[in-house]
Parts: sequence; C-alpha cells; structure tokens
Amino acid sequence: MYFVKMPINPPLLHVSSGRFVSNTPWIHTKRNIDTFVIIVGLHGSLYIQQNDEQYEVKPGNVLILLPNTTHLGYKKSEQSLSYYWCHFHCESPYDIIDKRDSEKKMLLLDHTTYHTNSFDYVLAPIFSLFKSIDRINILFNQLLHISNSGYYTKYGVNYLLTLLMVELTQQTLSEYLAASRDDDNNSKFMEVLEWVRINTAIDISVSDIARRFNYNADYLSRLFKQKTGMSLQKYIHHLKISKAKEMLLHSDNSIKEIAYKVGFHDEKYFMKLFKSYENLTPTQFRNAYFYTHMNNH
Repeated sequence: MYFVKMPINPPLLHVSSGRFVSNTPWIHTKRNIDTFVIIVGLHGSLYIQQNDEQYEVKPGNVLILLPNTTHLGYKKSEQSLSYYWCHFHCESPYDIIDKRDSEKKMLLLDHTTYHTNSFDYVLAPIFSLFKSIDRINILFNQLLHISNSGYYTKYGVNYLLTLLMVELTQQTLSEYLAASRDDDNNSKFMEVLEWVRINTAIDISVSDIARRFNYNADYLSRLFKQKTGMSLQKYIHHLKISKAKEMLLHSDNSIKEIAYKVGFHDEKYFMKLFKSYENLTPTQFRNAYFYTHMNNH
C-alpha cells in the first residue's frame, strides 16, 4: 500500500469536480493529465488502472490518481455506475511513501500535536476503503455545491477540498491507531508514547523511560527509531520545544520560567536547543510572533 503526502499550506487548488453517472456499460478512457484526481465510489464498480496497478472502486472506496501518470479503464462496468470525482493541483512538492514510512508519520501525528502546533500536510492512501464514508460523501456534496455557486473567490472551494483531504487523513490515522492498540506488540509502545507526551514538563531521559517500562535502554532506542524514524531523545526534545513554543506565544512567562516548566534546569542549554530546532532564539521567536500579529491589523 502506498500513501501520498502533500503540503496543504497553501491549500490545494480545485480545478473541476462533479458526479459521474452511467446507466449503461461504460469504461474509462486512457489518459495522462497534469492534475491529481480523487474518486469516491457511490454505486457499482469502476475498473481503473494506474500504471500497472488495477483497482476496483466500489461504494466506500477512495482512489487517488497521480498527476502525469497514465490511467485507463481495464474492464467495462456492467451495471449502473456512479462516483464523485475531483481534479486538483498541489502547488508544493509531494511525496509517495510506502506503508512503513506512513505508519511512522501517523504515530507522530497522533502524539506530537499541541493546540498551536498544526501539521501542514495531509497523508492519505492511494486506495482504501473507509468506514466513515458518509462523512466523506457529505464533504464532497458540499464541495460540489460551493464549486457551482459562483462564489467571489476560489478559496472557498480550495479550503473545502483541503478539508476533504484532512478528513481522509484523520480517518486513516484513527483506523491505524485503533488497529495498533489492538495489537499486543504495539500496545506497550503506544503506552510509552503517551506517557512521554503527558510528562513533557519533567526532566526525563531515555534511561528513565526504559526503567519505567522494563525495557533495555539501547533496545528501546532502537525500537523507537524503527517505529517512528527518529530517536527517542529527539522525540522528547521535539515535544518540549513544541510545548515551549506554545508558552512563548500564550503566556508572559520569562524564558527561564518556560525552560523550567518544560523540564530544563539549564536556561542556556534550553536556548541553544531551541535555536537548533527553530533557527531562532526563544526571544526572537516570541518577538516575531508579536510583530506578525501587529501587522495583521
């Protein structure tokens, strides 16, 4: 299984969309176009091939066709057929990643989010069956309504398209995490992730975590790297810096107080670490926010 990871800042660009309906046998034409295409099955089966991979899009299935990639029908739909479709562009470079890399990113999506720390990308499978397809269909209906309503700006339909992709990402994430928690091999690791997340404010080390969960420290570090793609120490620092950014923007605490509240007793080390992650000192980060805020008025 492959996934598409695409930035959503700026939002995705809607080109055209609609609902296809055929009551007679029908086969998709062969083509190679420069847009993404998202297809959501409603009724019957659409038989479509992308490069060498063949898909049968049934109700509940969502398929993403990639730009500059040949796709074509490989078999006629013998019964009545209906599906939503939408062509769109992504202005920023996108990535196609495999299942293993996608799982690493989903683990971090779930465990590194703070109120002010929004991820600026979506991560959706090329082809999948979604349990909550009704929510996707509702958003697609709204997308079609907005695209045909003559709004004064394209941003309305662009943001709704982006929201649709966010919904696909959220459902993919929720289903993956539910399956992971049911897996005994993953449940303890998920417990480690959650414990680290909620204990960001204390001074914790890899050895402390290993002792708490009866792991060998070296083994835990290797396991964490294998499952998330980053070291456990880097993950801890990432959480602490994220929490510090939140406090810099939404509190009057001094830099020293913030350092202490996220588990650093050495203010200078905290400042050095913060700059290595953000390319700004904590003071520069705070001042940059207020400068931007003032210029918005």
